[in-house]
Amino acid sequence: MTTNIISSVELEALSKLYTITKPDKVVAFLNENVFLVPVLLDEYSKIREFYPKENLFLEVFHDPAAPAPVHLTIWIDAKFEENDPFAKLHQLDEQWEAHLPPYVMEKLHTNLGSL
Repeated sequence: MTTNIISSVELEALSKLYTITKPDKVVAFLNENVFLVPVLLDEYSKIREFYPKENLFLEVFHDPAAPAPVHLTIWIDAKFEENDPFAKLHQLDEQWEAHLPPYVMEKLHTNLGSL
């Protein structure tokens, strides 16, 4: 059985785009869900269309009420966003995330907040 793991090149690329909180947990989660790496790399540019300057964080998040209680969350730090950041998040969801396969959306969430 072959196990796919996130490469150091992929981790470096993600680290340039996102602030990774608790890197050991994020890397372990991505090693179990390697299919998320290209989505994260692609989603960065989609997020930047709506939030061009905000800090972006990756965190393994535990939400017992969610269908997949443990998932990776992209936190968008939009506290200084002058326009309606929630409306932008809704647009991002409609234009990009809603078209992702269900198995991706089960493991990856995007939300507003800061760490």
